[in-house]
Amino acid sequence: DGPRQQNSESLASECRTLMKPSQLIPLVALTAGCHGSDAAGGPERASRFVDARVDTVVSVESGAIGQVSDIAVARDGRVYLSDAQAHVVHVLDTDGRLAGAIGREGSGPAEFQRPGRIFVELDTLVVVDVGNTRVQVMDLSGLPISTRPLPPGAAPSIGPDGRIVQPAFGRDSVLAVMYSRDLEPIAKLGTSVGEMVNVVRLGEMKEAIGRGEVPTIFLNSAEAVIAADGATWLAAPSRASVSRYDALGNEEWATTVQDSAFEAVRVDFMERNATIGRNRIWPLRYLLDLRVVGEDAWVLLGQSIVGPAVIAVLGPDGREQSQFVFPCIAGAVRFAVYEEREFAYFVVAESAGVVRTTYRVAG
Repeated sequence: DGPRQQNSESLASECRTLMKPSQLIPLVALTAGCHGSDAAGGPERASRFVDARVDTVVSVESGAIGQVSDIAVARDGRVYLSDAQAHVVHVLDTDGRLAGAIGREGSGPAEFQRPGRIFVELDTLVVVDVGNTRVQVMDLSGLPISTRPLPPGAAPSIGPDGRIVQPAFGRDSVLAVMYSRDLEPIAKLGTSVGEMVNVVRLGEMKEAIGRGEVPTIFLNSAEAVIAADGATWLAAPSRASVSRYDALGNEEWATTVQDSAFEAVRVDFMERNATIGRNRIWPLRYLLDLRVVGEDAWVLLGQSIVGPAVIAVLGPDGREQSQFVFPCIAGAVRFAVYEEREFAYFVVAESAGVVRTTYRVAG
């Protein structure tokens, strides 16, 4: 136990040095190791831990990036970051260096107002232009290709085939609605709980949280990812649930992710809302982000925002196959994977940073 304890303390010290808050964007390449124990203490699974060895650290000038909404990786390894504060999409080269930006603030072609979710499909970049209520499609250099409107309401997710999945927050007793690229409704996804909240009253929500309750609007929140094979993966973050639907919106299965660390996530949710200002509220998110990698869904778990980043790997049947644990990454809220070189990129919330690590899939 002695050497193991010393290694843990050394790792913690090195991680604190790496993750010191700053206005820089650290890009850290780590090598991955595999261990058999289950650090999370949840269901039986193989956990793979990232070692503390640092290969490269590259940073850009202070203030280069504002508020990263989403991240995507192209097949050549370039990384795209939507920035809701700067109203642009930043581009990082394959070495993690800031290579430029696409767009500017505005409402014309290749202009954005609070860009949100993005994805790269072959040689095109698709951006949910939230403030302009539209989808913009452009080539990877930023040259506009097409624009089409979004349905009114919450910012949606977009699939490679043009389908849209928009959160419903309990409207019509569902979690989300699937539309065709022509905005024709295809299917309603998920089942809501309680009554739909038409008017958000922070005071009432905080009172409910103070009583140990989870507001209905959180329980009825959902985020979707539409995969290249036509499947839609729908996550309900406050329920820790993930469902998979076919291209017509028929549910194939639904599962609840189990992890012993979720109790700490709930406690953190209660404590933060007891201390932050009256006009702010902290959501309950057992699941922070979901990405489709091959046939699997990789889910960033809620404890990643306060401790080491943890990704649960769900197979095509919904069963949890394994976990990746990244001890040197704290505060992660979104991530993306570059499969060819086994890179994982994490968006770190409080420092507005992007951290790059390597992982290794056993096989």
